[in-house]
Amino acid sequence: MGTATGQFMPINLKKANAIGLLMLTCGAIAAIAHLCLQPGPDRLTSRRLPQSLQLPGWQPMGRTPLPYPTASERYDVILEAQTYQFEKTSATLAVQLRYVFNTDSSLSAFQQKWNPVRSPDRLLWEQTQTKAGLGYYNLSATTQATVLETCINPQGQTTVTRGQFLQNRLRYDLNPLRTLGWAMGTNQLLDKRCLWIRLIGQTPSNSPQDALPQQLSQLIETLTPQLTPVIQQSPF
Repeated sequence: MGTATGQFMPINLKKANAIGLLMLTCGAIAAIAHLCLQPGPDRLTSRRLPQSLQLPGWQPMGRTPLPYPTASERYDVILEAQTYQFEKTSATLAVQLRYVFNTDSSLSAFQQKWNPVRSPDRLLWEQTQTKAGLGYYNLSATTQATVLETCINPQGQTTVTRGQFLQNRLRYDLNPLRTLGWAMGTNQLLDKRCLWIRLIGQTPSNSPQDALPQQLSQLIETLTPQLTPVIQQSPF
């Protein structure tokens, strides 16, 4: 009674080695391409902020470039910054816009890095608020002004913390098309851009500022639809 013997295909070691070497080479090329082609601030095209903003009831008084430090690294890079001035009766309003690339979108870091308008000793109150259809924003008041600050995201609602910003990015950016672009080095995996907006409302020293928080909350609802297309456009 004979015994069955298994039949094995001969292994071509040279062919296996060649395939392994080819895969290793392709992987190395892909890794190098990803590092070399990964978009950075130097590859960004100029994203012009709007020439003007529309705020019903407020008289525009012009715009001026907002000074900002030259980036020393690839993070929190400001591409452009502008201040838009408005006035109404006895009140004045400054709208500061900063187009920021490769950021974690933290309001506390933003305030520390870019010359905060308020100092702790003059801070009267501060609170984070949320509004349906808009998102999160920070309101604060000093002895001289009432300030609203938030980050307009490429996709999703406005945010003021790293956690809120990351939640938006994970929800909207992790899709097959963007992941493929990231693997090919044509875009970042997460779209870490932010249009930081700061509204600074002021009234004469002898006038009450009680109405300013509500006015600024209404103004951010007017401005966000105007500015969202700016940050949604691809900068490359």
